[in-house]
Amino acid sequence: GQAARMFDNMRAPAALLAGAIVPLGFFAAPKLDFYDSPREQFVKRLHYIVASIGICCELIAVVWSTVAVNKLNEAAVDPSKSLMELLQRDYELPWIGCNVHFIVGLMAFASLLVSYASVSFGSVSKPIACIVCAAECLMISVVNDGVVQGDGRAGGVRFGCNLFSLIKRYGVLL
Repeated sequence: GQAARMFDNMRAPAALLAGAIVPLGFFAAPKLDFYDSPREQFVKRLHYIVASIGICCELIAVVWSTVAVNKLNEAAVDPSKSLMELLQRDYELPWIGCNVHFIVGLMAFASLLVSYASVSFGSVSKPIACIVCAAECLMISVVNDGVVQGDGRAGGVRFGCNLFSLIKRYGVLL
C-alpha cells in the first residue's frame, strides 16, 4: 500500500520530466551551424549530452519505480515497524536508485534551460543562468534536508546525510 504509493509518487513526475526533456533537449535544441564559434559549438554539443543524460535518468527512475511497485503488489512482504524500515530492508536499491535518477534528471532538465538560453538569448542568458543555478542549489538543499531527516525519528532510518551520500550509496548498492 504505502510503499507502492511512495514509488508511484516518483514515477509520475519522472515520466513528466522525461516527456519535457524530449522537446527542449532535442526538437527545439539549438542546431550546430558552420558559422558557430567554438564556444557555441561546445554549448550546443553539451546541450545534447545533458539532454541524453536527463532523459535516461528519468526513464531509469520510471523503471525502478514500476518494477518496485510490481514487486510490492506481487510478493508477500514481512511486517515492518515503519515504511522507511521496509524500504531500507527490502527496497533500498530501488528506492535510492529512483530518487537519485529523478534528482539528477531534474538537474539536467534545469541545465538544459541554461544551455538553450546561452545560445538563443545572448546576454540575457547570464541572468537566466543565475536564476536556474540558484533554483538548482535550492532543490539540492531541499533534498539534503529531506535525506538528513529520514523517517523523522531520533536514531531512525536514514539512507544518507545528503544527496551526494545517496549517490555514493547507490553506487555501492549497484
